[in-house]
Amino acid sequence: MGHQVNFFILPSDLPSVEGAIRAVGEVVFLEDRTPTAEPMELQTLSFDKGDMGKRQLRAYIVRDSDRGLVKMRFIEQQGYWVIDSLDSPVVELDRCYFDGTLLRRGRAYFASDLRFRPQMPGPDFVKWGDRVLARVRKLLTRSPSIAKYIYASEDALRWIGQPDVTGNELSYHRAARP
Repeated sequence: MGHQVNFFILPSDLPSVEGAIRAVGEVVFLEDRTPTAEPMELQTLSFDKGDMGKRQLRAYIVRDSDRGLVKMRFIEQQGYWVIDSLDSPVVELDRCYFDGTLLRRGRAYFASDLRFRPQMPGPDFVKWGDRVLARVRKLLTRSPSIAKYIYASEDALRWIGQPDVTGNELSYHRAARP
């Protein structure tokens, strides 16, 4: 079974999302790709607006006490290491892409059954991961007008609600202005 929350947020919402996640306690954010077999810690989920499209949007959330259990996998064709999310006690976090004209859906996710993982995660991890997802859901607004499983920030909903913005549960875009 997978545990997840799908959402639309703007970059300006990342500090609030980060704060909600950190409130769970002993949280570390890790970069998805690294040049070495060592996971790289992110100090924050936020980044400069000019880095959109240049920075990785995927990050991982891990309990500090589980950091040593994070496994890495080398992608030889690309020459970098990635976190093996299916064999590590992590919550995958895909931040939303937003460039002012396009907003793509984000997601926080972890798998908890043998169809997706080589072994079952511990019950403590599942409980902790569910608390992380619950904090994200609590911060955002359920948005069934988009899809019954989507949550969104107030700012994202305002942007989506503009008359020249169209889309669906995967992404929204602003029509080109003449």
